[in-house]
Amino acid sequence: MFTVTAAQSITGKVIHVIRHGHTMYGNPTMSVELKVSAVDGTPYYGMPVTVRIQDNSGLVYGIENADYREVDHVYTLTKSGRIRNAQKA
Repeated sequence: MFTVTAAQSITGKVIHVIRHGHTMYGNPTMSVELKVSAVDGTPYYGMPVTVRIQDNSGLVYGIENADYREVDHVYTLTKSGRIRNAQKA
């Protein structure tokens, strides 16, 4: 088990996207449930993890694409444990 705020990156696939609403500027706020395969490059075989996406990240507009469900991505995290960006693993 790990705490998301202690990790710098998570590798995995999106299982489910959870929409929370919008910021006062109109950007969508959401979290994703990830099937995690690695944390900071170390293999991880635990339960799925729910992580919030940083509100001003352009990722909120593309995270629902099938590519994120089919291919592992490395999600870089902020100090508070939110997803900052993603790239294919």
